[in-house]
Parts: sequence; C-alpha cells; structure tokens
Amino acid sequence: MDPTRSNGDQAMQVDQFGRAVRRPGHGHRNKPYDRPGNRPGGGYRGGRGGGRYNNSRPTAQDLHRVEVEELEKRLTSLIIKIGDKLGSGLAFNLEALAGVLVKDYDAHSTVVLRAFQGVVTELPMKTETYATLVGLLNVRQPAIARAVVDMAWEQLVGCAREYRRWKVVKLWLRFFALLVPVRAITAATFVELLGEFTNAVLRDDPELQDPKRADALLYTVAITLPYVGRELQVQTPAEFEALLGNLHAYARRPNSRPRPEILTAFPGLPDNFTSTVQAQLPAPYYQYQTNPFGYVMDRLAQLAARQWETPLVHRTYLGFSEALQAAEPIDIPLAALSLPAPSNPYILAAAPEEADAETAEVPLTTNPGETLSAQIQPLQAALRAGYASKSRYGHVIPTPWVPVVADPDPERLVEHFLVYDLILDITDIFHVNRRDAATFLVNLPGYLPESIWCRPATATETTTDGQDDPMAETTPAKVGETAPPLAVDQMVVGALFSRLFELPTPPHKAVYYAALAIELCKLSGDRMLPGIAATVTRLFRTLPCAVPWTHLTPETAVADDDAGSTPAALELVARDPTASVAWDAECVHRLADWFAMYLSNCGYTWKWTEWAPVLTSCQPASPALVFTREVLYKCIRLSYFDRVKITVPDDLQSVVLPPVSLEPQFRYRNAAGEPAVDADGNPLLPEPVREFAAELINHLQRKESVESLQAFIEAAYGTTLAGIPVAELRPIATAAAGVYAQSAAAALGQPGHQPALEDLATEANALPRVVRDVFVQTILYLGSKSFSHMLNVIERYLPLLQRFSTDSAAKLHIVEIVNEFWVYNPQFVTIIIDKLLNYRVVDPTAVIAWALNPLRLTFEYPAPFYVWEILRNTVHKIESRIVQIERRLTNQRALLGSNNGGGGGTESIIHTVDPSLAETIARLEATLSGLRLEQKELLLSLFQSFVALLSQLLRECSANGVDPTTYAPYLWIEGRYREFIRTYHGGVKRLATTLETIVFTNDLNPQIINVFREALSL
Repeated sequence: MDPTRSNGDQAMQVDQFGRAVRRPGHGHRNKPYDRPGNRPGGGYRGGRGGGRYNNSRPTAQDLHRVEVEELEKRLTSLIIKIGDKLGSGLAFNLEALAGVLVKDYDAHSTVVLRAFQGVVTELPMKTETYATLVGLLNVRQPAIARAVVDMAWEQLVGCAREYRRWKVVKLWLRFFALLVPVRAITAATFVELLGEFTNAVLRDDPELQDPKRADALLYTVAITLPYVGRELQVQTPAEFEALLGNLHAYARRPNSRPRPEILTAFPGLPDNFTSTVQAQLPAPYYQYQTNPFGYVMDRLAQLAARQWETPLVHRTYLGFSEALQAAEPIDIPLAALSLPAPSNPYILAAAPEEADAETAEVPLTTNPGETLSAQIQPLQAALRAGYASKSRYGHVIPTPWVPVVADPDPERLVEHFLVYDLILDITDIFHVNRRDAATFLVNLPGYLPESIWCRPATATETTTDGQDDPMAETTPAKVGETAPPLAVDQMVVGALFSRLFELPTPPHKAVYYAALAIELCKLSGDRMLPGIAATVTRLFRTLPCAVPWTHLTPETAVADDDAGSTPAALELVARDPTASVAWDAECVHRLADWFAMYLSNCGYTWKWTEWAPVLTSCQPASPALVFTREVLYKCIRLSYFDRVKITVPDDLQSVVLPPVSLEPQFRYRNAAGEPAVDADGNPLLPEPVREFAAELINHLQRKESVESLQAFIEAAYGTTLAGIPVAELRPIATAAAGVYAQSAAAALGQPGHQPALEDLATEANALPRVVRDVFVQTILYLGSKSFSHMLNVIERYLPLLQRFSTDSAAKLHIVEIVNEFWVYNPQFVTIIIDKLLNYRVVDPTAVIAWALNPLRLTFEYPAPFYVWEILRNTVHKIESRIVQIERRLTNQRALLGSNNGGGGGTESIIHTVDPSLAETIARLEATLSGLRLEQKELLLSLFQSFVALLSQLLRECSANGVDPTTYAPYLWIEGRYREFIRTYHGGVKRLATTLETIVFTNDLNPQIINVFREALSL
C-alpha cells in the first residue's frame, strides 16, 4: 500500500492500514467517547447537531455572566455566614461585610435584598447580627439601609395583611425590634408599630373576636418585647407602659372559651395533679398548657423586674456605639399596615384560597421573577386540609413542651421560653432539609452568648471601676448559689416531642421528627443519644401498667439521673408508679410509630430486658404493653420478622411478638391433598367445600377467563356444593369474623373465647359466604408473592370480585376475609383494603363497620393500631378527592371566565364558549355533589358507630359498678373517638345540625356529647 495518497495539491501520510498519520503537535489526548466527533448532538465540531465553529469556546458575554453569578453567590454566602460564631472577630467581620455591600450593592441590589429576606426569615438565631449590619449600613450608606428596611416593611405588611403568615410576622417584628438599638428606626416608631397590633384586638368587641387570631396578634407582640424592652423602657417609658398595660389587660380577660380538653397534646399528668402538685411545686408546663398567653405575660413581668436584662441578647451593636449615634433613623409608613379587626368576616370565613396564601411568598417589588440563592431553603408553613383555623396562624404560639426533663429554674424561665421558641422556629423552617435542621440545632449554643447557660448577673455586679460594662460576659453567682444552667440538648429533645404530640395535627409529617432525631444522633451521638434514650424511657414509664418500677438497675438509674431530675409534672409518677396518667390514644400511636422508625436506624437494638418485668406483668390492654407490641410490629414492617425477633429477649417474645412469621393464613392450602383435621381428628373442611376449593384453585392457576370462572361457580351451587348442612358451613362462613373480632389476640398467638357468630350464617347466606370466602382467599393466595402479583390478580378478576360485593354485608365480609388472611402481616391488610376501595370492591361504610363492629368489644385486647390507620386513610381518601375536584372546578371556572372576558352572567358565558368546557364544569359539579353526599354519609356512619360502642361500654360499666375512666376497653375506644372528631372537626362543623339531630342527641351520656361540643369550638 502506497504510504502517501494525493488529495488535490496536498499529501496525507497514512499507515499500512490506510489510517491517517497525525503530524506532531496536531494530535489529541481525548478519550474515544470524548473526541470532537462524539459530542452530544453529533458531528465533528457540532456536526449534525449544528452550532458554530469552535462552539465550545465561551464568549465574552458568557464569561461576564459567569463572573456576575459567582460574585452574587459570594455576596449571598457572605451574608448567610456572618455571625456563625460569636466572639471578638464578629465586629471586624461586620465592618468588612458592610464595606463589601457598600461597594457592590448598586450592581447587585436584588441579590442583596433577597439574601436579607432569606436570612431574617430562615436564620432567626442570627437576627441581631443582621440588624447590627443594617445599622452599620445606615451609617455608611443610608440608601442601602433604607432599601433593606423598605423590603422588610413590605414583607411584614404583606404577611400580616394579605397572607396572615403570623409566624413570619413574628420574625420580621423581631428584626424591626433589633433595629431600634442600632438607631435604624426610633423607639417611638416601633412602639407605634406594636400598637397597630394591639389596637386591632382591643378596639373590637371581645364577643365578636376570633380568639385564635387575637392570641396570634398579641403573642407576636409579647414575644418581641424581650429583645427591645430595655431600649423602650428608657426612650419611650410612657408609651411602653401603656403597651404593657394593654397586653396585661388582655391576659386578664375572662377566658370565655378555654382550651378544649381534646387538644391536650401530652397528658402525662396524674388525675389529681392540680390539687397535689401545683400548690407544692413550680409547674411552668402546666401553667403554659392551660393559659399560654398568660404564661408569656408572667415571663414579661419577670423580665421587667430585671430591668429587661437578659443574656440572650448579646448586644453586638455596643461595639459600634459612637458610630451608630451619627445615624439618621429611617421612617416607616405605618399607615400602610392598618390591620383588620379580628372580627372581620373575611378573616373568620376561612376562605378556600387561604391555604395557598399561607405558603406563598410575598414578592419583592425590585424583581419578582428572580429567586433566592439555592443556599437558602424557602420557609414553608405546614398546612393540613381541614385545619384552616389552626394552620391560618402558622403555629405561631408554641406547643407546650413535653415535661420529661426537670422544669427550668425560676430564674431561667424567661430564657428557657425564648430558646424553646427559637428551637421550634428552626425545626419548622428547615423541615424541607432535616440535615440542616439538625446541624443548626446541634450548633445552637454557638449562636447564643455563653452567658445564656449561666445564671444572670445580679444588679449589683459591676466592673472593677464601678461602671457597668455592657459588653462584658455576665458573671455567674457564687458556686453555692448557681442556678442549674439551661441544657440545650434536653430542650431540643423536648421540643421535638412537643411537635410530635401536637394536636390535632403536627405542623409536619410525623416521619420528619423521627428523621430529625436520627440526624441529631448522627451529628452528635454523645450528646443526643443518651437524652433521647432517657426521654423514651421516661415516656414509657408514664404509660399505665400498674406495676412498680422496682426492677431498675443502678446503671439505668444513673442514666436517668443524667437526663435531669424528675419534672414537677411527673413528680407523682416518680413517687407512685401506679398513679393514674391520662395518655391520649393518638399520642401513644404517634410515639409507637416514631420509636419504631428511630429503632430502624439504630439496628433495632434496645434494652428490652429493663422493660420485660413490667411487660410480662401488664394487663393485655394496658398502654405499656400495647405500645411495645405496636413498636415491634412497626419494626417488623420496616424490616423483617427474624431480624427483629433476635433483638427481643426470649421471655418477652411470647408477649409482644406474633408466634409465627408473617405468612398468609390460607385456609384451603391443602384442598387438593389430604384433608386437614383438627386436634380431635375431625376434618376442618367439609368434603364438598374441599373439592370446590381444589377445582377453583386449578381454574385460577390456569388463568381462565372471567366468564369461564363465573360459569364454574354458578354450576357448583347446584352440583358440588348442593345439600351441605348449615351446621357444617357455619364455621367457615363465620371464620373471618371470628378472627376479626379477636385480631389482636390472633396476632399475639393468644387463645381467646369465640364470640357468638351464629347470626352471621343463616340458612339463606351461609353457602354464599363460604363461596365468597373460598374465592377471595384464593385470589389473595395467588397474589401473595408480592404487591405486583396482588395487583395483577385483583385486576384480572375484578369483575368477579365486584359481583361478590353486591351489598353491604358482602363488602364487610370481604374486608374480614382480607384481615383474616393477612392477620400476621398488617402491612398487606392496609394496602389491599386501600386498593379494594379504589376498585370499588368495598366501600368506606364497610371499613367503618369492620373497624367499629361491636364484636370487637367481646375480647379483652384493643384493636391493633393498623385498624385505625386503615379507618383514617378511608376517611381521608374522600376528603382528598373532594379537594382535588374543588381545585379542578376552580381552574375550569377561571378558564370559563377568561374565555368570556370576565363579563356577563353564568348563562351567557355557557352560550358563548366551547360547549365541552361547560360540560366539564357540569360533570365536575355533579361529581363534587356526589362526593360531598358520600362524605356526609361516611361521617354520619362513623360517629354513629362510635356513639353506639361508647354507649354500650358505658352501660356495661354502670351495670357492673366500674369507673369508665379506669376501664381499658372504654379508654381505647373513647381515645379514638376523640382522635377522629378533632381530626375532622371541619366536616363536623359543616354537619353540626345534622349530627346533633341524628347522632348526638340529648339523651346521650354527657361524656360523649361534651367531646362533640369541644370539636365544634375548634
């Protein structure tokens, strides 16, 4: 082969294979997949994908854009990171950052303003640092400070007036409060601003007010005063005293609508707590739980007695006192606020768009299309459908903390509450990123002055020259007089559980609080693991078990002492372990789910041996035993049976674990083999039923058509199954109901008496129930390999399943069969019933009848938690469908109005637009009307069943002379009744007249009616 080839006037060197030989300096080292010809888009230097010559080279515009973006990221990062550490270097860093902002603000004003917007609302532990920065900017470049203050004012007004995001309003008010000491705004202006909030409440008739909104307005004012009280007392004493007087007057108002008992998040209080403990021991938790606003005002009075001195405010601005004196305060257009009165009909109406407004951000007028850097997570208020009155205020008033650690020292109550409020803010703000939330919580002591963890200095402690030194650290008192310091780790754990137990619903999904606890342990296991373990133990010890805790080992006692001394609220429990403690049933359920998720990330290991003596001695329905059983069942769902079993002591396994693995209980497993017999040698299945089951299994395994199976089943009625005595059919026809009635005992492998079920299998329905049992169990067995198998077989024979569920009794029977088949695997029961609801094989009424059947009262074990999960999912499914249809209907109506130009009546619109759009709206309206009717029937059926069960239990207690408050079956059912009526109190209010006429009649026991009345007040 010629080593050279001609190509016009040029010669190209080739090797012996005809490949071009690259000349020195013209080769490339790219990988084959990275060569120019293999670029995305194809072609050499762009090739088939198009593009210009050397299109990979950035242009000058590209370079400039990248440079600007990098600069903006650096600016945002500098603003975010300032104040991460307190110390002598903070003042220098603030001056340096102020210089950078003065230099670059004009070119990047929108980025700077959005950064300030983000840090104030999402980094509340550094608000004082950012206020000081604004003060320095007001000295160097007043225009920048004015722009920041104008932005903050725009956000405050928007949140307060238009969106009513009160928690964000609280954060902006704190920012404005800390602008007073740096002379960015005057004290008189700020007092007048706070007066707008108080006047919106006090100028209105108390009888017409919405108490929740009034509390939210005034709480935002009260919780702001500790950060600025010292300045207001000196600069505007008269106005400040008048403001405090208004707040105290509101706190002293007669509480015409007390806190409903059904919202007691963490009971944990003995029945006689008020009379025996409150008078003897300080009980801040109890005081705050009963009157939150009154408790806050007591703390303000305590702070006023200290001349508004608190170590929580580190007063960094004092290092710039001379420079700040030259600043000119910024005016605020207070007239733009004009808050509506709490009795405003629009405020009370809970408009449908209110939930969307709660989560919306107030746009900046500078550039509404620009977004904040990804380094700042957006603040999103957590809402739940049906809780408009609660969510409307963004959970601004903190949940009562869980009293599982010692009550704070009386001198620490102010700082304790402010730090607790700060912890809740961080937990809520960063719910979108649990790792960031855990990081900020673990590092929280670094954002606060060290003196916050020491006893505040007395008024007589001064500097060596006799002058007060405001920048010096507060001096601890003598060792013998030192008050216990605040333990931030314990406060974080207490705040986490307080949110978990918030009723009627936590601000965020329950899984977030388990994930947050896990992240806290990962970041600081030496600090958080002992505290969480001790807290769980304390909570478990408050669960009624009627067994003294005398088995605690010395090691356990030491660990318990390390977690803090017994709080006052649990003092009686410590003295008398058998003291009656009122636990809410839903809170026990939440704690069990949380603990199981927590254990799933800790290797499922726990010191069960310490709990074993109590659990093995508990009554079957005691909350302590029920809680432990449900924790392990949830662990099995998160893992597998054998993995969890090896972590449980042998003597405890028979008490809290199922006796076998989670295999399905298929009654006709051996239908084609030798007949199954009982202990006495009698066949468990009549021979005709066994033959029918064997033939049906063969037909289904061959995947025969629905028509073929239908013909086979109809023929079997007259051939194989004809003439079977009812007495032989009754055990099979009622087997599913029998397991249903004692499902808790079956799950534990405990023997129990069989309730009377003869009425379920009569001459007319015994054989149809048996055929239904055989068919449904076989369908479940063929799909038992996996969820995908289950869905496939259900969809394949869906028409037959629907024919087997023609009436309410048949639908209830199908639910019972599913529960019996997967009695050891609640996860499958939950998922399959949910799918059958979607396929309309069963309906919500059947699920209610299954969950609240009176047969459940014939056994001593309470219903497993998965029963209530299924019931709650069933009720919620209809609510979610209503919300979806309403949203679609709103969108279609908006489209209809836009097509008509927004004018004319409804009839003219329908005649001038596409008829298909009008048909869609009419169809959606009909669907919505049907769903609302279905929801009405569902709620009526739900509460009728609850009332029937509770009335029956109360009659039994009265006949037997038993106190219902000590009778476990009544307590569990009554607790679930409280759960559902407060969860769906929105629907209860809408149907109040109907419910009062049909369900909650005057002849009912007052204990039942009182809960209904409390739900109407939510």
